[in-house]
Amino acid sequence: MVSSGGDEEVDAVLSDVEEGDDLVLILIKSPSTEDVLVERFRELLAELDQERQVRKAAESTKSELQVSFNKLKALAYKAIKKRDVWGRQRDKALREKKEGRIWS
Repeated sequence: MVSSGGDEEVDAVLSDVEEGDDLVLILIKSPSTEDVLVERFRELLAELDQERQVRKAAESTKSELQVSFNKLKALAYKAIKKRDVWGRQRDKALREKKEGRIWS
């Protein structure tokens, strides 16, 4: 009979488990709530320190950009001032030429 052969296999497996009189106790130590809180606190401190470093780098970059921007504004102001002066000089020269003050 085919079904009885299958039952013997199941019995063999079950009997192997049932025959083990020596029980091994496995203890899995779960971390205490205090340990978990301490570890989480350390993680948060590390994250805070990293964010401080990033913020410090960002502030430094912002400061450098502000200095560069101010220099650029000063150069632009000088360029505009020179353009205006040259424009006035050109206009004056054209007027004088038109009036005949400049002899060619």
